[in-house]
Amino acid sequence: MQEKRIAMWSVPRSLGTVLLQAWSSRPDTVVFDELLSFPYLFIKGKDMGFTWTDLDSSQMPHADWRSVIDLLKAPLPEGKSICYQKHQAYHLIEETMGIEWILPFSNCFLIRQPKEMLLSFRKIVPHFTFEETGWIELKRLFDYVHQTSGVIPPVIDAHDLLNDPRRMLSKLCQVVGVEFTETMLSWPPMEVELNEKLAPWYSTVASSTHFHSYQNKNESLPLYLVDICKRCDEIYQELYQFRLY
Repeated sequence: MQEKRIAMWSVPRSLGTVLLQAWSSRPDTVVFDELLSFPYLFIKGKDMGFTWTDLDSSQMPHADWRSVIDLLKAPLPEGKSICYQKHQAYHLIEETMGIEWILPFSNCFLIRQPKEMLLSFRKIVPHFTFEETGWIELKRLFDYVHQTSGVIPPVIDAHDLLNDPRRMLSKLCQVVGVEFTETMLSWPPMEVELNEKLAPWYSTVASSTHFHSYQNKNESLPLYLVDICKRCDEIYQELYQFRLY
């Protein structure tokens, strides 16, 4: 079987873990959940409130970015033909890790309306700057893939995904060259131990078993996020025009 490697790049709180769950339910697929976060944390010293001391010793091998990249490119286990990788764009430190190694992958982009993304983000990280939202790195990565490949990479909007998961997953599968399967629409709860640091990030999705219908959020943005939201939205709109629909 020909191996297919799908790298889904996003910013925090964009429903990336739910989408990861959909792919994890496929019997032909191996999934990786933000492996680049480990070398990023090792290099930078902190990441969204985490430090290296918050991790257990089993994660130490992932501190080396070279080993992580090797794992993302390694041959798949017998019976598996798809490697699905969930990534935060800002975790790819280009000046250290390089970037050309992602080109053989089917690079895709998951976006979410910035107001909703920021409201969710602030519940876990109360104070942050525009630069810490990850939108700059997401756009830079999108432009790199576009300019290098000459093809507009697939963009999925979280709102569209929740409104019609079967349709959007079918389109995503079609564009990356794999067959859609109904198993992607449901999955068992996650088997993950949620410590005090992980719980806010995974508590809801860990118990989920399917895509929940989109719920409009009427909550207003705090004043300090209004300008940040405008700057995020400029990038969001640039990517939104290319979304699959």
